[in-house]
Amino acid sequence: MKICMVGLGSIGVRHLRNLTSILNARGIPFSVDALRSTQKQLSNEIISLLNHEYTRACDLPDDYDVAFICNPTALHYDAILGMAKKAKHLFI
Repeated sequence: MKICMVGLGSIGVRHLRNLTSILNARGIPFSVDALRSTQKQLSNEIISLLNHEYTRACDLPDDYDVAFICNPTALHYDAILGMAKKAKHLFI
């Protein structure tokens, strides 16, 4: 499963932890990329869960199974537009 997390604030981190826990427990292989608009330092735990970090949506691959839109609510619409052609499913 190929996953993109848009935003890794407290909600994004919570979804990332829960998702990776479930996928690991079920033996489902996955990779997670992150699209971030901030340079805020992530914990080593979170960094270890990520395959790649991006700062521009145009640089993202076009073949995600799911994108989790976890950025601030006011930015959701632009994130949805940016991810609509890059992911089969959106979790908002």
